[in-house]
Amino acid sequence: MKFKLNFPLKETAALEMKAAEKGLPGSIWETYSAFCNTHGGTIVLGISEEPVTRELVCTGVKNADSIIRNFWNTVNNPQKVSYVAVTDNNVRAENVDGKVVVVMEVPRVDRGNRPVFINNNLNSGTFRRNFEGDYHCTLSEIKEMIRDSEPNTSDKLVLENMNSDVLALDTLASYRDSLRAYKGGHPWLKLDDEEFMTVIGAAGYGTDGKLHPTRAGLLMFGKEHRITDEYPNYFLDYREKRGEERWSYRLQSQSGEWSGNVFDFFTAVAGRLSAFVISPFELNGFIRKGYSDAFVAVREALMNALIHSDYNVERGVVVVMGPDALTVSNPGTFRISLSDAVKGGVSDPRNGQIMKMFSLIGLVEHIGSGLYTIIESERTGAIADVKIEETYEPSRVTIMLDLSSDVVKDNSVSKVMDALRSNSSATVAVIAETIGLSEKTVSRALAELKFLGKIERVGSKKFGYWEFKHPSVK
Repeated sequence: MKFKLNFPLKETAALEMKAAEKGLPGSIWETYSAFCNTHGGTIVLGISEEPVTRELVCTGVKNADSIIRNFWNTVNNPQKVSYVAVTDNNVRAENVDGKVVVVMEVPRVDRGNRPVFINNNLNSGTFRRNFEGDYHCTLSEIKEMIRDSEPNTSDKLVLENMNSDVLALDTLASYRDSLRAYKGGHPWLKLDDEEFMTVIGAAGYGTDGKLHPTRAGLLMFGKEHRITDEYPNYFLDYREKRGEERWSYRLQSQSGEWSGNVFDFFTAVAGRLSAFVISPFELNGFIRKGYSDAFVAVREALMNALIHSDYNVERGVVVVMGPDALTVSNPGTFRISLSDAVKGGVSDPRNGQIMKMFSLIGLVEHIGSGLYTIIESERTGAIADVKIEETYEPSRVTIMLDLSSDVVKDNSVSKVMDALRSNSSATVAVIAETIGLSEKTVSRALAELKFLGKIERVGSKKFGYWEFKHPSVK
């Protein structure tokens, strides 16, 4: 569909207007680069700003054919523009109120051809677009686009400078348990750890013939202080805010109290989130069933951040669970357009090996369906509202889920946890009486806490006690 001029006009992140009184303005090339490297946009030549009212009015151009010819000569000059993103249909003259304007529709460029830069200078000629106009990209943003231009995901790389001692073997064992729970007869479960890591993409053989972790294996199963050797900006942060206090609970990768890797973070955070969102608890063997649409959307938001993060970019993955909302943000931009991402069916993960590992244990059900599932949860009423934002300087994707309508918090799990902190030897009957819930509800909550790996019963039912299995769950 062709762009149409509708007055009154105003410039936006996707619309740039210039007077072009003296022909083709040289400044359009900064905008051309910016549109190519961001979300695309339209440049209109022949629009002027009234000096007094500052309103935009159509003044037209004197020689549209000359301007268009000059544009094509310049855009096809590799010394001026690194990539030709437009076709004949994108550049044309239009008649508006008896005046001629030139319209140039610049598409978002596929990641394989970014960054698009001008004046044969990658560092000073690369631009992006925000609501304030065009801006010079930082060196970090340029490097990010170059990384994303590679055809293969970078997490496949074998790290020959590292050995298996960088991995937390208890995390790997936990992952194997998850595969066993999901598909107990999977043939890979018979493999030893070395073979198992190679088939799932967590390790590979280097030029020295020895086994080394891949970037994906390091991120998923590594020890935090070794992960930051490869990714200095790596950081995972989960916070809960139940009231006015800054936060009531926090889990972050640099605490030194746990491994700090991606898989343990996902397991711990997904378990915490299940206490906030209605999610019927039902076990079929070891496999949990009965997830609500709301919890699936919450889990997809978390999964999306971990799979699509650019762990080289600063600020890391931040997950904040508030009284009525969840915010999940990750470094890096979308590798495909947001419109394509929410339609579903198209997948271009930044960390393809990590996605493969999560898929193997049943946590990525349909490739390319993550954002679609989240958006669909709003349409069905499971989530009150969904907002997805892509920002720059630094590059970041943020997903905000309003959980205030259909989603009701299940406080029974947190109440039982509080009771156990006060009296780890309490029986089901004592806990039920203490917190005012039925014994059936308490038993269900205890079963869920055991399934999530948060507590373990030590000793008999009558004389034993409950033990917290991991410091991070307290």
